[in-house]
Amino acid sequence: MLQPDVARMRMHSDMSAAYRAEAEQLTAERFPSAVALFTLGALGFGTFEYILHPASLLPFLGLLSLQLVVALPPLCVRRALVRRRRMVKTSIGVGVVLSVLPHLQTVLISLPTELMGIATVCTVTGMALFMPWGVGGQAIIAVTNLLAYGTTLALNGAESTAPLFLFFAVSTGAVLSVLGAYYLELHRVAIFREATLSEDEAAVNRTLVAAAREINAVLGQADALDRVCASTRAALRCDWSWVLLTSEGSTFRYGGGVSRNADALRELSAIEFDVFSFPLLRRILSEEHVEIPSPAAADPMTAHFMGRWGTQHMLATRLTRSGQVVGILAAGGRETVEAIPLRRRLLFRSIAPHAAIAVSNVRLVSDLRAADQLKSEFLSTMSHELRTPLNVIIGYSELLVEDTFGPLSGDQRDTVGRVLNSARSLLDLINATLDVNRIEAGRTPVQLSEVALHDLAEDIRRDAQQLPCKPDVQLRWDIGVNGERIRTDPGKLKIVAKNLIGNALKFTETGYVCGRIAYDADVGHVMFSVVDTGRGIHRDDLGHIFDMFRQAGNGDQHGGVGLGLYIVKRFVEQLGGHVSVVSRPGHGSTFTVTVPVIRVERLAIEQDAA
Repeated sequence: MLQPDVARMRMHSDMSAAYRAEAEQLTAERFPSAVALFTLGALGFGTFEYILHPASLLPFLGLLSLQLVVALPPLCVRRALVRRRRMVKTSIGVGVVLSVLPHLQTVLISLPTELMGIATVCTVTGMALFMPWGVGGQAIIAVTNLLAYGTTLALNGAESTAPLFLFFAVSTGAVLSVLGAYYLELHRVAIFREATLSEDEAAVNRTLVAAAREINAVLGQADALDRVCASTRAALRCDWSWVLLTSEGSTFRYGGGVSRNADALRELSAIEFDVFSFPLLRRILSEEHVEIPSPAAADPMTAHFMGRWGTQHMLATRLTRSGQVVGILAAGGRETVEAIPLRRRLLFRSIAPHAAIAVSNVRLVSDLRAADQLKSEFLSTMSHELRTPLNVIIGYSELLVEDTFGPLSGDQRDTVGRVLNSARSLLDLINATLDVNRIEAGRTPVQLSEVALHDLAEDIRRDAQQLPCKPDVQLRWDIGVNGERIRTDPGKLKIVAKNLIGNALKFTETGYVCGRIAYDADVGHVMFSVVDTGRGIHRDDLGHIFDMFRQAGNGDQHGGVGLGLYIVKRFVEQLGGHVSVVSRPGHGSTFTVTVPVIRVERLAIEQDAA
């Protein structure tokens, strides 16, 4: 990890280099305007000189031509000068020459030094305001102009004012121009720093949001950690990135990575990294963020790996979640650390928390899958172990009720009946739990087969006769289908019908439960409705009766755990249909299931026509 002073020095160095590059570009942009303004100023002074001293015209024109000869070449190649970082120095040199030539003219043709003093102050002041070469460049211009003006005064003297006073006045203007350049540079640097940091922060945030979105999108995928590393490499524009996951105690194992060197990744995946054997791991865990500028700055073991990966720099950070280390994220490439923009190094640190969340989520999903697999295996084993004795209990209870072992008394028959009903209810509960487990695990695919609607309706009615029914409740049927043959999943339709009828019988104390089956050939839908005269469902309960483990009102007095309607909804959705309910408390309920099917005869006709 960079020490705070070193980090600040590096940040300052990066900012200074960026500011110098900006000054080069700005100087190139302003140089044509500066040359134009200087030429206009020279023409103005030349006009006054001509009015006062007509004989100075030819020397002035020669001087102006010489000034243009000096200024035009840099003007034409300023783009090349910017690329070579020579624009500022060149402009200072041009400014020095352009400042000295008027003094030379004044000496040669004996112009008034007072007028030259005014021109000198205007020149140094204008350059300080217009050219972004900073206090150093302005100091060079000011000193050059003072030396040139002092020489002019020494050779020509002054006509109306003491030479010392003139030199003091011009010196004051020169010093003020340097001070002005200093404060202007402070202002420019402050503005540049604020703008650069804002741009850097915005760029980092944009890249970070994109990387975080990509990282969060990989949850639950098999190559989640590889894609986390791919997002990191893309954001940092580096050559490789990998993640190590905590294994047991102080060891780490390869979790995922991306690299142009596939052999390097295979090498990593075969290594168990022990903290006590790898100094780099100890350093990362203690310092959190580590920057290795070159293999020479790394420990021998890390330098060996960097050499095998063709790496010049490495960035690494520990991944923590809820105060615990969950892994290590590293990235690197062939660039040196000094060549990497500061914002990219800051971006790496900002990516780390998102990568830590992704690593934690990947491990959590893995643990949940393992737990889900264990749960499925447990339920499968336990259901088999429970259903075997239950089937025995149900079988012997049915034999007892049928007087197979001799007549029963009234109390005995009632007791055996209760045992039989409870065993059947428990068996239904076990079967429902297994159905839900298979649904959640995605192991209930739709299995289409050809079936006659009338036979399917008879199977549903026959299965419903085995359901427990209260003495004061009649089970009615309204079957409006004939011999149409369809393709659907009859097993799921039977379970849907059985659960709806069983649910209606359970919540109906008196009256009837009516099952209706119809087929609409025009739209190719089978409709199954269950109408009851039970207690009905309150409006507040209608929104959640199809949820898992939810029952309308107080379902405890009727038994069950609230899985029947959930299974109905999931199976109907798998078949591409929908289920609805209309109910009023005290007036019963109507459940309606509509499922699309394929009529076999129509399909056969279309195939023959084709």
